[in-house]
Amino acid sequence: MLIILSLLLLIQSIYADYIVFVTVDTEYIGNKITLPDGTQKSFAEIYSGNIFVEIKDMKTQSVQLSKSYVGLKGFGRTKKEAEENLIKKLVDTTVEFINSNF
Repeated sequence: MLIILSLLLLIQSIYADYIVFVTVDTEYIGNKITLPDGTQKSFAEIYSGNIFVEIKDMKTQSVQLSKSYVGLKGFGRTKKEAEENLIKKLVDTTVEFINSNF
């Protein structure tokens, strides 16, 4: 808590107009999918993830923009590739939203 408060005071002291808060979490789902008949089939490695972003005006302390994306999926031949694809998708989707709305 003290580190976050110190960081916020430092940011305010350099006169930032806005601060961007981002929270990302990922979860490994596995490498199987369930078909409509209930059977499971091997598939690519799968990660699921969420991202929350908030842009705050430092002068007024008001939130100017916020957005969450929940349950996006990333696929790959390896766990690492699946997670990297997921993170790229989370970031690209969020940046596109910010560019379109801020």
